[in-house]
Amino acid sequence: MNVFGAALPAIGVLSSLYVGVLEPCARPQSQLSAVVNFRGTILLFALVDPNLSYLTDTTTSGETSWGSCASTSPPLAVSRLLGTVLAHLVLVPGAPMIAAVARWLPG
Repeated sequence: MNVFGAALPAIGVLSSLYVGVLEPCARPQSQLSAVVNFRGTILLFALVDPNLSYLTDTTTSGETSWGSCASTSPPLAVSRLLGTVLAHLVLVPGAPMIAAVARWLPG
């Protein structure tokens, strides 16, 4: 979840700019990066962050050891890096999705 949650916001703006290449008539609406970004936001803030918050809360209260909290950081950093790499693959499918929304909007 963290990989996809990191990939979508990383590529949202570039996908929306790429719409201007695919659909020149949709350039005024090409700043619809929220179409891609909101999926990443939902993944990060609804599914990943609550688990991390619970882990840090239980660690600071002493219910969980510092070692288990510290051992979670490297996989999270690697998954964010993989998400950024995956973002390059999401660029091409993200732009037609934004173009479809831009065609649907008036203007």
